[in-house]
Amino acid sequence: MSLLENVQKVFDSLNKKRGPFALFALLMPADADRWDLIISAPALKDSFESYKIVVKEVQSFVPKNEMPLIDRIEVFDTTQPTIQEFLATMPKETRTTLYHFVFGGTRIKQAEIIYGVQSKPKVKAKPKPRRRKLASAK
Repeated sequence: MSLLENVQKVFDSLNKKRGPFALFALLMPADADRWDLIISAPALKDSFESYKIVVKEVQSFVPKNEMPLIDRIEVFDTTQPTIQEFLATMPKETRTTLYHFVFGGTRIKQAEIIYGVQSKPKVKAKPKPRRRKLASAK
């Protein structure tokens, strides 16, 4: 199996346990030959605890001989501007490959998007107008 197929299994497992996700992707920086695993989900915050959860899943599905292909694992809060900007420009397809772009100030030569969904802006509902009974004329 390829690294991409194994990382897909990591996503499937985490999605069942910690989903939904905003972004789950492998990004290869332009000046590197190893992948960064980028994850953003409401249930996974930018914390050491979330990082440990992800690392445990990666170790469960990615064989030891493929582990050196992953340079970093980064967990982003879904509200971080880097994530929001990337998702706003991403194609509608969830499973796609992208080439030559910038992510958070880093030039990326290739990205394997396993899951990505454009976030919907939260809009407060307008209050309904209150109807008043007209006073009857006496």
